[in-house]
Amino acid sequence: MSSQCDVAPGIYRLSSASLIGIDRLPTELWIQVLDHLPPVDLRTFSSTCRELRELARPLLYTTFSVSIVAFVEHHPGLAERVRFHLPRSLVDHMERMQFYASPSVAPFVKDCELSLCGSIEKDCGEERPHDEAKKLMEWFFFMVVDKFPALKSMTLRGVTLTSHYLSHIKRLQVANVESLTLEGCPLDGWPSVPRLLPKLSIPSITLLDKRLPCSALRNTTFQDYLSFIDIRALRTLHMHAESPLYMDNILIQTYLFVATLPCNQTFVSLTVLHLPYHFTGHPLFIPFLEKCPNLEELGFLEFDMSSECPPGFCENRISQSILPHVTRFIGPYPCLVPFLGFQLRSIVLTGTYVRTDAAHIGCLLLQLEYPEMLEVLHVSMTPCESQELFLDIECLFPKLEFLAVASLDSTIGICEFAGIPNLLPPTIQDFRLGLQQPYYPDDREILMRGLLERCQGMRTVVVNYEDGRSWTWGSC
Repeated sequence: MSSQCDVAPGIYRLSSASLIGIDRLPTELWIQVLDHLPPVDLRTFSSTCRELRELARPLLYTTFSVSIVAFVEHHPGLAERVRFHLPRSLVDHMERMQFYASPSVAPFVKDCELSLCGSIEKDCGEERPHDEAKKLMEWFFFMVVDKFPALKSMTLRGVTLTSHYLSHIKRLQVANVESLTLEGCPLDGWPSVPRLLPKLSIPSITLLDKRLPCSALRNTTFQDYLSFIDIRALRTLHMHAESPLYMDNILIQTYLFVATLPCNQTFVSLTVLHLPYHFTGHPLFIPFLEKCPNLEELGFLEFDMSSECPPGFCENRISQSILPHVTRFIGPYPCLVPFLGFQLRSIVLTGTYVRTDAAHIGCLLLQLEYPEMLEVLHVSMTPCESQELFLDIECLFPKLEFLAVASLDSTIGICEFAGIPNLLPPTIQDFRLGLQQPYYPDDREILMRGLLERCQGMRTVVVNYEDGRSWTWGSC
C-alpha cells in the first residue's frame, strides 16, 4: 500500500501542474489500476514513473503560463453592481506557481507568461474585487519568476507595471532574459523624475497596445514605455496597435522621444524592426527610419488583403542610403513598394490575398532593381498561378536558394504539378509548397523525380495539403 501512495500522488502532481498535461486520468482511476498490480510490477511501475518524470521535466516545464480572465456580469437597472468571475481559483494558480518555482522544476523554465484579461466595458473608477485579485496575482508572479535561473523570455498581458515590478525585470535581465513582450500593460506609480526609472537593456522587446478600457492605460503612451528601455541596447523591436489612429500616435510619440536624444543614444544597435503597415504612409516614417542606421530586417504586420487596401501606403521609393544594411523584408506586398530599390536577399510576403492579387505580386517582384541578389522568397501563389513571374524566375533570381509558395484557391492538375520543377531555378536547395487540394499518393514520386533532375543541390522539400496532411523529403 505504501508503494501505491508513492506512485499515485506523484502521477497526480505531474498531471495537475503541467500546462499541457501528459495524461487526463483522474486519481481514482489510477488507484484502481495500481490496486490490481502485483507487488513486483508495482515496484517496476513506480520506478519507471520516476524515471519518466525526470526525463520529461526539461520538455514539459520549459513554458510557465498563467492566464486569468475576468468576466463581467451586468444586472439590468443595477449598473453599479458588477460581479467578476474567475474561471479558476487563485489558490489553484498559486499552487501551480509554487510548483514551477520548486528546485526540481525551476531550472527548466525558459519562457513565462502572465495574462490578466477582462471584459470590462467602462472605466474602473473604484477598486473592485477583480482589482484586488489582479494585484495579488501580479505580486505573486513576480515573486516566483525570480526562481527561474534559465529564463529567456517573458510575456505580460494586462499587467499593471510599477517601478517595483520593473526592478524585478531588471534583475532578471542581468541573468538571461533576452525577450520581453508587453501587451496592454498600463503603467502606474512612476517616479516624478524619469531618470530614476530602472532602465531595461533587454535585446528584444515587443510593445502591443490593445486599448483596454481601464483609465490607467489611457494615460500610458509609448513614450512612457520607451522611458524605461535602454534603446541603445535594443536589437529587436516590434510595435503594434489595433487602430490606425493610434498607430499614428505610436510613430509620433516614438519619433519625438528619439528626436530629443543625442545621436549616439538612438536605436544604434537595432537590427530588426517590425511596425504596423500604416506607418509607411506617415510623414514621419522616413525620419524615424533615419534613427535606425543599422537595420538589417524591416517588417510590417500583416492585414486582411481580402478587403480593400487600407489607405496611406507609401508609393514612393526610398533610397537605400537611408538604410544601407537592410537586406530582409517581411510584410504585405503593398508595403514592398518603397523598398523595390533595395538590395534585398530575403522577401517574405505575408497576408491573406484574393486570387487576383497573384498577378499583382508577380508584377511587383518583376520591378525589383536588384533581383540577382535575392536568395529567399516566400509568396502566396503557386508557380502555375503566375506564369509571368515563374517562367522568368531562373533569369530573374539566379541566386535563389529558398523558395516557399502557397496556392490560393485553385486545384493543380497532374500535368501542371509535374511541370512545377521545370519552372524553378536550378539553384534551389530548399523548396516549400502549400496546396489547397487533398493529398494524392503519387505526388511525392512525381514531384521529387522532377526536382532532383532540375535542382542538383536540393536538400529539403516540404509539401502541405489542405486536409492537414504533408510529406517531407530531406532534412528540415
